[in-house]
Amino acid sequence: MKNLKSRAKYISIFCMLLFASSVTLHAQDKAAAKEKERIEKLKSDLGINDDLAQKVLAIEKDSRQKMMEVRKNGNGDKEAMRPQMQAIRKDRDDKLAGILNKEQMSKYTDLEAKKMQGRQGNPGGGRPNE
Repeated sequence: MKNLKSRAKYISIFCMLLFASSVTLHAQDKAAAKEKERIEKLKSDLGINDDLAQKVLAIEKDSRQKMMEVRKNGNGDKEAMRPQMQAIRKDRDDKLAGILNKEQMSKYTDLEAKKMQGRQGNPGGGRPNE
């Protein structure tokens, strides 16, 4: 009987570990699929190749991480965060302008403006007034 309880305990632990690893793999697959989708959209919208799309994505990712850090440390004070967010976006745009031509940069800027307008209309799900 004691041996049976011990086995059941190990089986339970194994099942929990298996479940946790499958959830992690699913999240990684989802992130990879989302990244691939973003690359394809950049290529299509801006008329760029894979290499350039990867560079744009890396710049965007860096900016997102910086913005997340500002939000984390901003205690919800949007007015205090605004100048920092604007500086991060300016830095992102300067870096992008260094790798995209004028036409591509113009398209990118237009797409970002449309994205921001969409967020303005979705107060619960977006990040307006950054």
